Amino acid sequence: ETYEECGAIGSLGRFLGVFEDKNRTYLFSMRVTRVEDDSEEFWHDPHSSYEGSGVRRRRWFTPDMARSVLKKDGPAMLDAFLAVSVQQLLERRRMSPRSHLQVLLLGGGDDLFSLIQGHCSGRGEILPGSLAIRSFAQAEAQKFAIIAAALWEADALICVGADLSYTVALAASNSCPTLLLADTPETMPMLLQGDSRVTTHFLRGSLMEVESRIHNFLDKILSTTT
Repeated sequence: ETYEECGAIGSLGRFLGVFEDKNRTYLFSMRVTRVEDDSEEFWHDPHSSYEGSGVRRRRWFTPDMARSVLKKDGPAMLDAFLAVSVQQLLERRRMSPRSHLQVLLLGGGDDLFSLIQGHCSGRGEILPGSLAIRSFAQAEAQKFAIIAAALWEADALICVGADLSYTVALAASNSCPTLLLADTPETMPMLLQGDSRVTTHFLRGSLMEVESRIHNFLDKILSTTT
């Protein structure tokens, strides 16, 4: 996106939040390592058909200068940026969990999904991406895009079944607390076996046992915020 808009290339740092206007925007800090044609006031994206030419004007702003020209959610985005120290901005990790957790819930039949959703309601909320995945048929690429975006704002992932193992691995690599509810040890993908970053529970006992494991999992996350 930054390359398209202004020719800036770099590495993502801290995830700073989600902002809603007409569109849903995920805000990150970014350390710029290269600017294409940096001596030019205008940037031409060779792969864009924006307004027929792909030519955009670009400028660098200090925070004070930027505030005077930002519109809609812009000032709130700037405040989110300024609330984090420079050192933290460069860290590619998540913000600390809130006292009200946002949970990404994936997989499972309708009854089990509803059970877990109800159990989480007292400690947080189920992210919209959880329901979007279930609401209508989507291509794998669309599912991946929804899940990847939701993981940036999730404080925890609860995944029922091992068929979404790539999601569990992605969450674990991003330091997102993850609970995998799998059928049997035999159904566990090799990718996840022995991964200490993932809390695993096998669905052999009663629903009460499942509720207890989820309760302990969420309480452990909440205890890190107090």
